[in-house]
Order: sequence, then C-alpha cells, then structure tokens
Amino acid sequence: MQGVVGTANGTVEGRVAELARAEASARGLAVLDVTVDGARPPVVTVTVDVDVPDHGRVPAGEGPAEPVDIDVIADLARALDAVLVAGGVVAEDATLEVSSPGIERPLTSAEDLVRNLGRDVEIDAGDEMFRGRLVAVENGEVAVVAAGAEQRVALERVAAARLVLPW
Repeated sequence: MQGVVGTANGTVEGRVAELARAEASARGLAVLDVTVDGARPPVVTVTVDVDVPDHGRVPAGEGPAEPVDIDVIADLARALDAVLVAGGVVAEDATLEVSSPGIERPLTSAEDLVRNLGRDVEIDAGDEMFRGRLVAVENGEVAVVAAGAEQRVALERVAAARLVLPW
C-alpha cells in the first residue's frame, strides 16, 4: 500500500504540494495527489480528502463517515489559488482544479481504508478475497464483517482494495 503524495522541493509541483498541504490541513483535509501539467497556461490538479489517522474502528451503531464537504473544497480552492498566485508559484492564468477522489478509485493506503469504514469493500489479499463491511483498521490488520462473522487480514497482505458499489 502506498502513502500520500511526497515532496519534490524545488519544483513547481513540490511547491504546490507544500502550500496545498498547509491550506488543506487548516481545513481538516489531507492532500492525496498533486499534478501540474506542462500546458500553457498550466493546469494544477490537487486531490484532497478528509484527514484521518492510519487506524480506526466504526463506532457501534454508526455508519460510514460523511465524505469531504464540497463547500470545504471550494473554500480550499479559493485560498490555494490566492496563495499560489501571490507566491509566484503559478501565473494568474493557470487553472487550478481541486477535487476529492472518485468513488471507484482503488483504496491504496491505511488512511483510504479508514476513510471508508462502514462501507462495503472487496479486499484482495493475494491468495484470499474478502468482501463485506469494513469495520476496522487496527493493530496492523483490516477487519471485514461478512455474514455476521468478522474476518481479519494483515494490512501488509492487502494487494488491492476497492469499494463495492450498491448498484
């Protein structure tokens, strides 16, 4: 499983990532990815989601957490645009796109799994497949409940994970 976007100091993408992390953090968000294309004017894309720890459990009687609020994303986009232009990181005519990841994206980190606690998932652990309600990411394991039974798999064995959509 991979982690969040790294730093590439000295590059436009690295500077954008650094500033995006600061602005996102102030709003309870985590930066998942940053890209800057080479077009003229450039398109800067920042993908964010709710900031969560790398472990957690669905509280008894509760369902999935709310996804990132669109108004928070809009606020982040306005603030980040101003900071990037004022800091000379990008020109005024650059296009900034800030969004959350799509629901069909793979879950590639412990944090991705924690964000989706309470949702139905499919986990490929190499020689085993697990499908059910994701209830915990703790003590180096992922727990899924299917047919009333909790099944656990070591986080390090998770080769792929994705949401199971209800339609």
